[in-house]
Amino acid sequence: MIKILIQNLAGYDAIIFVAAIINCILFIRILKDLKIIDGHFKQTKFLQNELLAYRLKINEHEHSIERLRDVLDQFTTIKHRLDQISVFYISLTSIFPLLGILGTVVALLNLTDFTNSIITVNFSLALTSTFWGILFGAISKFGEGFFTAKLELYDKLYHEVRSSLLLIGAENE
Repeated sequence: MIKILIQNLAGYDAIIFVAAIINCILFIRILKDLKIIDGHFKQTKFLQNELLAYRLKINEHEHSIERLRDVLDQFTTIKHRLDQISVFYISLTSIFPLLGILGTVVALLNLTDFTNSIITVNFSLALTSTFWGILFGAISKFGEGFFTAKLELYDKLYHEVRSSLLLIGAENE
């Protein structure tokens, strides 16, 4: 079985592995950007508390507002890049099963002669393509689930902080 899997890597399965490597690189990039945004998230939460104190007139720090705007700008830049990468990752994840099915069809189309050896080889090609497509699709879906929840949380935070800044801007005018 393992011998067949390794032999088929030289064929159509190589495309599935290249897509898996690209997806792995994208996932690592997403994790790095999430770590950066996590730092901004903590900083933004701290600055939001200062902002709340400012709005309640307990403590007036114009510096905190500017700092919050800077953090929000950096957050926005990284979040935009992260959104673009994650959309590509999610798209590639959804393609894995399709690549597996395509490999199956291509292998079965190569059935030109119906001798036992040709049927065996083409069916093994077909099944390994399906196997890799499903395996990498499932693994990538778990990765997608990991960062999707965080992205939604960061979207919510971004809109809260932006709304607060707009309110302060309106109050100061």
